[in-house]
Amino acid sequence: MLQCPRCGGSCSALPPVCKSCGFGFPTYAGIPVLVARPHELVDQWSFRLAEFEASNDATRVRIIADVATKSLSPGARARLERLARGLALQRERIVAVLGEAGISALARRSPEPEGVPSEGSITSYLHHVHRDWAWDDEGSIENREALAAVARVLEPQPQLGAVLVIGAGACRLASDLHAYGRADVTIAVDINPLPMLVARRVIAGDSVRLVELPVAPRDLEHVFVERSLHAEHVVRDGFVQLFADAFALPFAPGSFDTVVTPWFIDQVPRDLASFLPVIRGLLRPGGRWINHGPLIYHPSHTELAARYGSDEVLALAKAAGLVVQRSRADRLPYLQSPACTRGRAEMVFTFVAARVEVVEPELGAPTPPAWIVDRSLSVPRFDGLDGYEPPHPLFGAVVRLIDGERSTDQIAAVLVRDFHLPVDAAGQGVGSCLAEIWRATRQ
Repeated sequence: MLQCPRCGGSCSALPPVCKSCGFGFPTYAGIPVLVARPHELVDQWSFRLAEFEASNDATRVRIIADVATKSLSPGARARLERLARGLALQRERIVAVLGEAGISALARRSPEPEGVPSEGSITSYLHHVHRDWAWDDEGSIENREALAAVARVLEPQPQLGAVLVIGAGACRLASDLHAYGRADVTIAVDINPLPMLVARRVIAGDSVRLVELPVAPRDLEHVFVERSLHAEHVVRDGFVQLFADAFALPFAPGSFDTVVTPWFIDQVPRDLASFLPVIRGLLRPGGRWINHGPLIYHPSHTELAARYGSDEVLALAKAAGLVVQRSRADRLPYLQSPACTRGRAEMVFTFVAARVEVVEPELGAPTPPAWIVDRSLSVPRFDGLDGYEPPHPLFGAVVRLIDGERSTDQIAAVLVRDFHLPVDAAGQGVGSCLAEIWRATRQ
C-alpha cells in the first residue's frame, strides 16, 4: 500500500525504497521517514533539539543564580534546587532517547517551517508521552476513558481490518485500538520524533525513563518526577509506525478499512472541509472513519469560518461522502497529571462514519453534465445556482468562483492559492462540492 511521497511510485516496506525513482528513505530507530524531503525534516528535529538544550541550560542558570544571590526561605531554596536537578535530568534523558535513534543537536541553519502552533518544540507533547505510558500506574483513567469512548461508537468487539491512525503521537490509543479492534495491521503516523521514538521502545517491551516537570507541582517531592514508561501488555503483531506528513500521506488510494483521527481534526488541518476528501480517499468502499477529540481550534491557525461545531462537522462529513453512523459527546479528563495541581476536562466528540459510494442515477433521473465528470471542462453558471444556499463556507467559495470559464481544476487552483487547501486533495474536493451543488439545485 506504500506510495513514494516524491513521485507516487510504489515503495518497498523495509528498507523503504521507491521502485520507480529509486529514492531510499531513511529510518530512525526502525521507523521509516516517508516524506518528500526526509533529510530536511530530520534537520528540523536536530535544530529543535539544540534549541531545547539551550533553553533548558538557560533556565537552570537562572535558577542557580537566584539560589546564590537571593534571600530565600528554606522551602523556596529546596524547591529551586530540586527543579534545577530535574531540568538537568530531563535534558539528559531526552537527549539520550533521541541520540539512541541517531538524532543529535545542530545549530539552526534554516527557518522553522510554518506549522501547527505549539508544535515547534522537541518537547511539545512530552506530557502526552507520560500520560500514555506512565500515569496509569498512579490511577489515571484518561487512556481507559479514551478507548471506552471509541468503543461505544463501534459494534462490540469490531474487526477494524487495515487501520491508519493519523496523528498517533505516543501511540497509546492507536495500540489499544489495534488490540481492541483485532486489526490486521495498524499504521500509526506522526511527524513529531520524541513521542514516536518513546512509543517504539515501549511497544517493543522496553521501559524508558523520563522526567516529568509538572506546571504546578503538588509539593516538593513532585517538583520533578522520574518515571518509568512501559506498556502493561505486549502489543499485538502488525503494529507499524511511520514518520509521515498528514497532508502528503504515502499510501495508495483505498488502502484502509479504518482511518482514525485522534485529537487531530481541530488542530492540524487549517480547514477540515479541505481534509475530508483525503480521509475518504484513503478508505476502501464501505470503510470507516473514526474521530475522537474535542473541537478546540487555535485562533492563529484556523480562521473563524472554519471553526466548525459538531453539527457542522457531521454535515461536512455527509457532503464529502462519509455518512455518520454513531456519534457521542463525553466530558473527559485531559492531561490531569497525578503530580500536578492543575488539569482540565474537555468535551470530546467521538463518531464513526462510513464511506458511501455515489449511487448511480435512477432511470429517468437527470444525467450529470460532462463538466462534473471531466474536471478540465468549464463549469457554467447553471440554473438554480443564484438561489443556492451553501451549507458551509467551502461550498460558498466554490459557488463564487463559478464564472462560466473556470474548470473544476482551475477553481481548485484558486482555493489552493487563497485558502491553502492541500494540493493533492483540492481537485477531488471541489469536484465533490460541485456534484453536490448540482444535485441540490435539481431538487
